[in-house]
Amino acid sequence: MKTLAIIKTATAKPRLRSKSGMSLIDSEWDLYYSGIVAAHSLTSETSQWAELEKAGPVICVFDPACEAWRVWRPWDDDDSNQEEEGGSKLRLFKDLLTAMGREGLFFRWVELMQYETHSEGAFTEARREKAIAASRTLFAGVGVNWDEVIDGIGGLDGLPGMEITS
Repeated sequence: MKTLAIIKTATAKPRLRSKSGMSLIDSEWDLYYSGIVAAHSLTSETSQWAELEKAGPVICVFDPACEAWRVWRPWDDDDSNQEEEGGSKLRLFKDLLTAMGREGLFFRWVELMQYETHSEGAFTEARREKAIAASRTLFAGVGVNWDEVIDGIGGLDGLPGMEITS
């Protein structure tokens, strides 16, 4: 479908991050200003649009082939979302420790996790528990409560290095 290919190209994350507004316009992509105004008025009038946007960004595209509007979630099929979320959680972890004056602890934890996850064999549930116990000991050694820090970042799920590989 040519329309979908145009949308994917026009809304690629690197392109959207490097350009803004008018600079996004090209021979195959244009901004429909009266449509933007109409869509904005719909968002404030109906809760359906608010519900639609809760799951993330959406793009409304007028498809001239069928003379109808299509709603598309641009990055639903993007594998990099998981990587970005993990990186975001790792930054949050580092920022939290830095705010506590314990940035060095973050780097020691990274070294510990690299050792634990790169040892021979798969990173199993048992090895994960061993890494968590070692992390608790490392943190306790400098007076930081591991469980409180992990709760502060929303748990271990999605934290890079803690994924079980087998």
